[in-house]
Amino acid sequence: FLADDDLTLRAAQKPRGDGGDDYFRITDGKVEDKPMATVGLEDSLSTSPLGFTPDGKTLYWTDSRGRDTAALMAQDFSTGEMRVVAQDARADINAALYDKTSGKPLAYAVNYLKNEYVALDPTMQADLDRLKAFAKGGQFGVQSRTDADDRWIVSLDPVTAPTSVWLY
Repeated sequence: FLADDDLTLRAAQKPRGDGGDDYFRITDGKVEDKPMATVGLEDSLSTSPLGFTPDGKTLYWTDSRGRDTAALMAQDFSTGEMRVVAQDARADINAALYDKTSGKPLAYAVNYLKNEYVALDPTMQADLDRLKAFAKGGQFGVQSRTDADDRWIVSLDPVTAPTSVWLY
């Protein structure tokens, strides 16, 4: 099940016999009969919903259906229309950092040889540059951010030493 920020169930996932998944809208507490999205076995490991915007109007996905790599996609939840937010021809997008108020993606992560963050919003660029410099050739991962976005929990993998966790 997938809930929105108010903890209202909005979608349900059902595994299929062929190894894929069907995703169904939940309306007024009832799961609809027809799937809103179908994911085949070939895309099941790299296609999944990430979460709703706070207003519940947009559902973000990592989605590799009909593509070579998984893109960050935005689905208008009322119409089902999908649009590409970000993509990388080298590797799958595996995570995103969102604005805590609007739910808009501010950056995304792609793992091509090592995890890299790419800013979608210029306000995020300075923080990502600072963390990249701190990683000194290693890689970092943003694990969590406060609602005020003034403190982040960041993991640092320097490659030549054990991973550590930092408060940024």
